[in-house]
Parts: sequence; structure tokens; C-alpha cells
Amino acid sequence: MQVSEKYKVKSTEQLRELVRYATPGQDMNHLDVSELESLDKVFSDIVFYGKVDQWDVRRIRSINCMCQGGVFLADISNWQTYSLEFANYAFANSLFNCDIGNWNVCKLKYAESMFFASTFNRNLSKWNVPYLKDATLMFNKTLYTHDTSHLNIQEHKNKYSTSLGIPFNQRQANEYIRSIINDEFNGLLEISKGFGTNQEVNELYERLLDRFDNFEYYGYKVIVRGTIISRAGQHWLIPRIYTALNSTKVLRIA
Repeated sequence: MQVSEKYKVKSTEQLRELVRYATPGQDMNHLDVSELESLDKVFSDIVFYGKVDQWDVRRIRSINCMCQGGVFLADISNWQTYSLEFANYAFANSLFNCDIGNWNVCKLKYAESMFFASTFNRNLSKWNVPYLKDATLMFNKTLYTHDTSHLNIQEHKNKYSTSLGIPFNQRQANEYIRSIINDEFNGLLEISKGFGTNQEVNELYERLLDRFDNFEYYGYKVIVRGTIISRAGQHWLIPRIYTALNSTKVLRIA
């Protein structure tokens, strides 16, 4: 039997288009999403009951609004979600009741309105969320009848609702980008505050430019700039990283 090749998806935007052109019951397991970090809004406001159970989502950090306002009946119970950090409004206002009780959500930080006004009613007693920061309205207006005490929802509720006047989406964008920097550019913050060799800093700068090319999260893009610093007759190009909305510099990350 001939095995069909996987089609590598290069961006979340491309995946959204592929899903929207598919039929509701289509088998989408031929799509290779292994390089993506976000499934934001991929199934929002549509009806889908096809197959995505074999998707490799091990790198996915965000599923914000993934199925919001839609009818999602596909089986995603075995997704490997151990990189997941952001799940705001993931299944809000949706017809969704897949058993995701075995998901590994050990890194989950934000789950605001994750199941808000949905039909979800599956047992999540196995969920361990030591880093959860915001679970505001996580199960509000749902049919949920299971115990949630282990999630410490009240403890985390709206913990970061206001912070230094920085808009909520921007704070999440900043944290998301920082998590990428910490995971993929270990030592970047130290180098950017001090001095590395010309070769080290310039190589790092090029890697940053390549990594954040066409990057977008919550509408925010990443601007990488270089600052030339001279000392003792030597020059260093020190990277500076900013989040930006509509190409306007708004906050320095590093």
C-alpha cells in the first residue's frame, strides 16, 4: 500500500486557510504541523468533525480561540500538549466535549475563559497546572459538573488582570516571546546586557532576525534591532528586541 506524503504547513495563517477550504468531515492528518507553535483560531467559527488526531503538536505553545464559536467534534484526546502555555478562549462558545483529560498541561499559564459557555463536561482531575497564572471564567456558563479544586482556579483568578497599564494581549505577547528567547536563545539576555565577542553577538543577531521573521502573536510582531557599543577600541552589535503593534515600537523585551 502506498503511503501518501505529509504536506508541511509553514504558518498558522496557512493552516487556517487549509482548514476553511476543507469539508467539515475531511481527514486532515496528511498535514504536517510539527513546525508550528500556534493553533490560534484555526477552527474558530466553523463546523469540523474530521480527523486531526495524528497531528504532531508537540511544539504548540498557544491554542488561543482555537475552536471559539465553532462546532468541533474531532478527536484530539491524544494530542501531546506538553509545550502548551496559552489556551485563552480555546473552546469558548463552542460545541465541544472531547475527552482531553489526559492532556499534559504542565506548562499551561493562561486559561482565561478556556471553556466559557461551551458544552464541555469531561473530567480534568489528572491535569497538573503548577504554572497557571490566569483561569478567569475558565468554566463560566458551561455544563461542567466535575471537581475543579485541584486547578486552584480561585487562587489564580484574574491574578494578572492589570499590570503597569500594559494591555492584556501585549503582556501575553511579551511573555510568549520571552519564553521563546529563554528556550531557544539561552544566554541572550546576559549577552544583550553585557559584552560578547563580535562573532558571538553578530551570530546571535542573525539568528534572531531569522527566527522572528514574519512572526506574529496576538497581532504583535517582533522587531529586532542592533545597538553599536564601543569600548577599548572594539565594537559590539548588541541585539535589542521589541514587541510591536502596527510597526510601532511599544515595549522592549531584551
